[in-house]
Amino acid sequence: MDIGRQIAAIYQRYGDPALTNFHLEDPTGNGPREAGVFTLADADGCVALIRRKPHADWPSIETYWWLPGGGCEAGEGLDEAAVREFREETGLEICIERLLLARIQDRRFFNCWFRGRVVASSVSPAGDPCHTTAEVRLFSPADIPVGALCSDLDKIVLACEGFIRYPIDALLARYDLEERPAGRRARPCR
Repeated sequence: MDIGRQIAAIYQRYGDPALTNFHLEDPTGNGPREAGVFTLADADGCVALIRRKPHADWPSIETYWWLPGGGCEAGEGLDEAAVREFREETGLEICIERLLLARIQDRRFFNCWFRGRVVASSVSPAGDPCHTTAEVRLFSPADIPVGALCSDLDKIVLACEGFIRYPIDALLARYDLEERPAGRRARPCR
């Protein structure tokens, strides 16, 4: 399935995201060819964040925290990829509740951030097939290491969802994100 069709499918299932930098018009056009998915999942009021293992191509990557996520595999829907990536990197099972942010980067990459809820399992990066996850932690909102969050887009999502207090107006402008009224909401997961 091409990414344009996958984008159309998640919009239909989860409604419009609150933040985006594009309008879904022709999902079959010359759009993005690769997709990344990230999830902000609530575990009884806490947020799961991961740290990566040291990597020669990215000095000091191990000092930063990220929302779990990664790329889609062949034949996998965007929300399915989000659930799989979250499980692999954290050991936690989640259900996806809604789409928070959708962004096209360089007309080649599509990234989306979902909101989910932890439903089972225990915290462990042992399921990461690439062995890139060094640590998983559940942070209460007061303990989220805002200064050590690597991604501005993670900061935006965490702030919009009320987990951190962070001035995001300049970040919204930098990433050309447009706030929209909340779209149709998906049925809550069971």
